[in-house]
Amino acid sequence: MVNEKTWDENFNWFSKEHYECHKIDAASRDAILTAFRDIFLSQYPNKDYGTALKDITNIDKNKWVAIVKRFKTIDLCKKHCLMPPTYIRVGEMNP
Repeated sequence: MVNEKTWDENFNWFSKEHYECHKIDAASRDAILTAFRDIFLSQYPNKDYGTALKDITNIDKNKWVAIVKRFKTIDLCKKHCLMPPTYIRVGEMNP
């Protein structure tokens, strides 16, 4: 694995500072999905930013809400995706 010898054990891997979250409001679930595709995935492709749609919720008859979460940069996404396995990070296998 690429990062096995160069990974930074002092890097704050799961810090909120690495992510951006956006709230989407729409009148329907389909409108949420369309906005996600047309606005977020077109600017921040999933394979580059880890863009994900989370917590789609129906608030009432004509109100839907969802959260879009992604890494702030392509480099942050790659760094997290190439994080070495536990046995490399801590020096032992987890049971």
